[in-house]
Amino acid sequence: ILPIAGDLGLSSWYLENTEIAPSLPPTSHAVLDLKKMASRQQLSNELLADSPIAVANVVVNQVVSSFARTADDAYFNGADEAGIDGLIGAVEGYNLGSNVLEVVDADAPTTSELAFAWKTVHQNATDRKWVVSPAGWSAVMAIATAPEAGAVVTDAVRAQIFGAPVLVSSQLPEDILAIYGDFSMASSIGTKANGVQIRTSADRAIEFDQTVVISTNRMAFAPHSPEFLAVIKAPAGGGD
Repeated sequence: ILPIAGDLGLSSWYLENTEIAPSLPPTSHAVLDLKKMASRQQLSNELLADSPIAVANVVVNQVVSSFARTADDAYFNGADEAGIDGLIGAVEGYNLGSNVLEVVDADAPTTSELAFAWKTVHQNATDRKWVVSPAGWSAVMAIATAPEAGAVVTDAVRAQIFGAPVLVSSQLPEDILAIYGDFSMASSIGTKANGVQIRTSADRAIEFDQTVVISTNRMAFAPHSPEFLAVIKAPAGGGD
């Protein structure tokens, strides 16, 4: 269980020698329920013996990459089979969709449409970022290079819009152009300290003359404060 501090609101002014009224900070909590992701590979022993490269290292790199994509997908979109709620669904369901905007033209969002996100997220959002989908990358980057966006493009893939860095995730749905705000305030992620565990067995598939590699990782996601994020979507039906 993870405690979450709420918004204190405004404080009060007092005259000298007057009692300061007590108040309790509003709090809530999020539950980080660890879920296990896993992967199994079976490798030919001949391949392991004859390959001029370290096959085991290749497998480890592939597993780590797969786990990262799987975690990103669950974080943004949820995973029904594991009982994981996604961040996008939480924002879309917050306050009757008040933090979601459909742009008029997905290929040419305006600075005022992107400014909706900046104005909408909670005022205490400090570590603000843009996460854009591949579908929204070119459209958002067109805004990023416009002087009125207050953007600074430092190389081919890094930019800022309204002072916040622009990142790309391949796990966002095609109709999501961008998510903006303070992800650290909107959600919590937990993982076991021992991280990814990789075990091998030369006996599990001995009849196939294979080595079995089992990889596991336990993680938890809690999208508990969607008011710290805003979602920019393509228009329903694809727009113009």
